[in-house]
Amino acid sequence: MSTTANNRVVFFAIAAGLLAFSLPLTWVTIRDAQITFNGSPFGESGPQLSLPSIGGMTFSANGFNGSMGLGVQLPIWLLAATAATAAAIGALNELRITSIPAAVLLAAHVVVGVFFAIGLVTTLGDKASLGGGFVMGVAGLALAAGLTVAQISQHGAAASQPEPTDPPAHS
Repeated sequence: MSTTANNRVVFFAIAAGLLAFSLPLTWVTIRDAQITFNGSPFGESGPQLSLPSIGGMTFSANGFNGSMGLGVQLPIWLLAATAATAAAIGALNELRITSIPAAVLLAAHVVVGVFFAIGLVTTLGDKASLGGGFVMGVAGLALAAGLTVAQISQHGAAASQPEPTDPPAHS
């Protein structure tokens, strides 16, 4: 196996590690949060109660208890695990243990990237801030996606190379 392939395996492992180790860290902090209780156990028609803002109330979400989405809410741990798994499979592909198409892995990275982008956009307000977990998760995702794109371009370049032909037989 070439040095380039060895390096890619190491970088895929780093990307998966960044994604995994981002989970216990803070992903987002919301300051001056408002609490509203809607509905009841029997449906949304129950009483609505808003609690007054307690001075300086702050909520933090980490990768285990937070979720992201627009319409569909997915837990952060599921998104990070999906990207880390795709990075691990990329490393296995590089080692020639598996042969899952890199385009499938890139699709997983893109889907996770869309959810991370939604998380970024929703925290751009003045009461929310991103934490180290989010930054570490995005770094791992970007590294894994970049390596997957490199795998795609490498395999595309290899496919465009002409097959070696046998030399003509001498009689």
